[in-house]
Amino acid sequence: MNSGGKDNTDLACAFGTLEMLRQSPKDVSVERVVEVLRALPSHYRDTESEVEMQGTKGAPDWLGYEMRLWELSELIRAYLRSKRGMRGRCGVLDSVAEIASDTEYGKGRQNFVLLLSQYGGEEYSDVLGGLLDDTEVRGHAVKGLTKLKALGYVGKIESILSDSKVAWVKAAARKYLRNARQ
Repeated sequence: MNSGGKDNTDLACAFGTLEMLRQSPKDVSVERVVEVLRALPSHYRDTESEVEMQGTKGAPDWLGYEMRLWELSELIRAYLRSKRGMRGRCGVLDSVAEIASDTEYGKGRQNFVLLLSQYGGEEYSDVLGGLLDDTEVRGHAVKGLTKLKALGYVGKIESILSDSKVAWVKAAARKYLRNARQ
């Protein structure tokens, strides 16, 4: 079979698993979720690059693939919520970390960044710290590091506080710094 056929089969399986995640997330295997996280983000990026939602009051527009990634992240949140024992480093969250770190996915990564702190815990604080220079997700990374009480990023977050022009990002930085200094 040619690689195009294999790609189509992989996508068909991923979309089938996506539907299972919508219907009954707790019944989906870790391996199937990881397959979805490996197949769909790049497919969305390659096929849905039109503006889907206009930004208002200076906020940037959201492209179709960024919206699909946000929707996917919410399905992953429901999956992780249904798997109470799945916390810390695991295959699903390693795949989430890969998506969160890939700048080609733009703003669609924001919720994936939050998932790392919510379900991944301190094992992923280095990933979150690495995202502090990424303007599309830095505020989410600050929120995640605050939640994890990861105190090794004071200098970078002081810079964010002084440089950022986004009010909620500045507020998140202030909260991090307030907690770090207690």
